[in-house]
Amino acid sequence: MTSTKRHPFDVEIMRLEPGQTPYVFHMHSAQWEFYYVMSGRGTVRDEEGNTTIEAGDAFLFPPGEAHQLTNDGSEDLVIFVVADNPFGEFSYQPDSKKWSVSLPKRMRIRSGSFDYFDGEE
Repeated sequence: MTSTKRHPFDVEIMRLEPGQTPYVFHMHSAQWEFYYVMSGRGTVRDEEGNTTIEAGDAFLFPPGEAHQLTNDGSEDLVIFVVADNPFGEFSYQPDSKKWSVSLPKRMRIRSGSFDYFDGEE
């Protein structure tokens, strides 16, 4: 899909088996994510800690707020997810200090501190 033919949001019904964590603790630069728990129980991790979630709960993660889901229950955790699809989106994984960039192709990078003008001569 080219940048001129992007859709405005993604919609997913995510089914997590007991013990499953679908992605690492991460935050987005521009993407908003809305979650609605359809069935099951689990835990959502954010910058404040862990919160138990169950059917009927809804929550939103704006850009800049790190988050992660885990099914620590005994049955499948089913979650309806809506995320906008912003152009130029990148994400950061605080635990491993990795960045994910999507332009021109998706890749993961890790960097150290350096001078602003480093390599600009």
